[in-house]
Amino acid sequence: MADIKVEMVYHAVTYMKYKGTMKSGESGWIRVREGDLQGVINPGLMPVLTGRFFDDLERHAAVNEGRVLKDSRVRWAATLPVWEGKTIFVKKFRILSGLQGFKHLIRSSGARREWLISRFLSQQGILTPKALGIIERRKHGILKESFFIAEAIEGTRDLVDFCKNRFRRSDQTEKKNEMLRLLAEKTREIHDIGLFQRDFHGGNFLVTDEGGMSLYFIDFHQARKQLKVSQAKRLWNIAQIFYVLGFLLDDEAKKLFLLAYGQGQVPFGGNLDSCLRQVEMMVQKVVKRRHKRLAKKCLKECTLFTIGRRASLKIYRRREMGEDHLMAILEAHREKVHSQRAKLLTYSPKTIISMVSDITVNDRRVCVKEYRYETILDRLRNSFHEPEGKASWVAGNVLFNRGICPLKPLAYVERRKLGLLQEAFCVTESLADDIKEKNRIMIVGPIT
Repeated sequence: MADIKVEMVYHAVTYMKYKGTMKSGESGWIRVREGDLQGVINPGLMPVLTGRFFDDLERHAAVNEGRVLKDSRVRWAATLPVWEGKTIFVKKFRILSGLQGFKHLIRSSGARREWLISRFLSQQGILTPKALGIIERRKHGILKESFFIAEAIEGTRDLVDFCKNRFRRSDQTEKKNEMLRLLAEKTREIHDIGLFQRDFHGGNFLVTDEGGMSLYFIDFHQARKQLKVSQAKRLWNIAQIFYVLGFLLDDEAKKLFLLAYGQGQVPFGGNLDSCLRQVEMMVQKVVKRRHKRLAKKCLKECTLFTIGRRASLKIYRRREMGEDHLMAILEAHREKVHSQRAKLLTYSPKTIISMVSDITVNDRRVCVKEYRYETILDRLRNSFHEPEGKASWVAGNVLFNRGICPLKPLAYVERRKLGLLQEAFCVTESLADDIKEKNRIMIVGPIT
């Protein structure tokens, strides 16, 4: 009986939340419920969005030649060509614990927040993909996962990718300025309607350039509706934009953006130079926050990185590096250690470095650095602080992201026995040119 009461209370709350978002007499939505799935969707999706569809989205993406855009511990997103010859966008919000599911008895799920904000933006005239529905999976009222469905906009590219490919030549200055003015105007519109996006990045905007440039605002599960967006929050969002477009913006381009944001006026008081200094100070805070986040991301499941186990090995790797491919590289390294020691770049009691030329990644050779822990003292010491190999893996990813080191870290592998570290391996890309001098090998160490 207790479970039934909880479920009844939940359905009452759900109805009020849905009803509160619908205008009087608004049509085009139907309520659905199938098993433990329930929500509201566009009527045209009824033949597609069945319970079986949501039970195995990954398989549907593979069978229907969909494109997976994100796959992390907390979110999965893909475009699927399944609706009347059109493509739909589906984002799944994963619930990692029962406690988190309980929280959503009174708090909106990530999918519902995205659905509400999408419809709010459309009502305010902001270009955004049309929301097609929201589905939640609950058991006795406890949220298990939720799904946001929207139209996929064909022929678009995310903002950073578009700028990197479009504005490489100097003769594209006028077009670049047009894009910056449009981006500034859209950012101002979003702020003026009371929406603050906590994490602006290149993927928040999709660009079309067919008959005229247009910007679509997407991915707003971290956006929050407020009565008024403060100056500090406006500065933060502008700093985030300057950070992701840093490869494109010089001081003149930044001033152009600020004037367009201020509708011809200096937006935050003072002169244009002082305003730019305010934003640049905020950019430094954004940089520190992003790098700190990246240092954590390379040690957990996310869009770029994954963690796995094979026998006694624990593997941290970029998703582009297949696990079998990695094992083949480590086997080639071991073969050189045992039978081709003269070809090693370094051989010492603490470290061994080899160049693997036969197996490439991204058409580049790879370098393997092996960390050896042969004494009990070495093994015990690494139980109380971060091992040197793991510190190198984290530092290498931070330096690569900052553009300081051109060699991409690919994987970090360690083997432990009874909790004590026995050996570890760092695998990185190698320079393309033939390398004979050991001091030209760029194997990074921990940042101090």
